This record gives sequence, structure tokens and C-alpha cells, in this order.
Amino acid sequence: MLAAVLHARPRAWVAARLAGPLGMAAARRVADVVGLHGGLRRPFPDEERQTGLRRMALAADLGVLHAVAASVPAGGLDGEAREQVEWSALHAEEAGLLGPDPLGPLRAGLRAELAGLGAEVADRCWAEAREAWVRAGSPRPGRPWRRRGGGGPGGFPGWCSWRGRRAAGRARSRRG
Repeated sequence: MLAAVLHARPRAWVAARLAGPLGMAAARRVADVVGLHGGLRRPFPDEERQTGLRRMALAADLGVLHAVAASVPAGGLDGEAREQVEWSALHAEEAGLLGPDPLGPLRAGLRAELAGLGAEVADRCWAEAREAWVRAGSPRPGRPWRRRGGGGPGGFPGWCSWRGRRAAGRARSRRG
């Protein structure tokens, strides 16, 4: 409801004004819907649409997002914009993204596989699995995770330090 009322405002404005009364988590969810709903109205290549919808599903409930995009008159909902929203909703439904938790099957499938890992390593593997889900629709279970060890070539650094005058774009990874 708030996203539909505040649809014309910038995302940052919505998040800042709602954080106090609603709390940051709810304010962010409303602001994400406000910021993303316009993207459903614009033409998008069909071969990339499900990937884009999966990326949007990481930030917002696609059912709510489509409802707001179809209902608010921002810039006038002409025939082409309405068609884009409806076409996007069909793609989202076909991909199984309109349910309450589109990432639920992925989360359940990885729970056992990530159970014995430390929290930081499990978080890195979860981030990689989400990115694979966005790109391909579903990562294969039992996949060898690049970030599982956390160290070595391709591992995440413990922290980064900037080098050079005025940190001129040179970063160095350090372990520990």
C-alpha cells in the first residue's frame, strides 16, 4: 500500500522517511518496490527477462511488484507499458517466481550441503548459489563451491587496503 502511494518518490527518499516509523527492514522493502516497479513497464528482451526477474526477486516480492506496477499511474500506464507488465507477470509465473519464497527450494537444497561449514564460508557459498540461480535458474546440488575454503587463489580476502597516492585505484588483498 505504501509503495503505491509513494510510487513517484525516489527510492532513497522513501527509505529515509520510512526508516524511523517502520524500522529499516520494512522501509527498505517498501523502497525496493518503489525503486523497481518502473522497470517492469519498460521493454526488455524476452531472452533476458527471466534473469532480470530473478534478480528483482532477490530484492522484492514479485507479486507485489507487479501489482504496484500495474496499478500506479506514474507517467501514464499506456497500452505498451501495461502489456510489458502483463508479459513480465506471465514470465514470472512460468519461472515460479510469484510465490511467497522463490528462493525457498534453493535454500532447502543447500541447507544440508552447507551445514558443516563455518558461518563466513556458508555465507560466501550462499551468495555464489544465489548468483548462479539468477544467471541459470537453479544451480546444481553437489556443485563444487569456489569459495568454500575462503583462501587461496580466488578466495575472499580478509580485508583490503588501498595503496598509492590518494588510493588511486590500486587495492591489495590481505589474509588474516
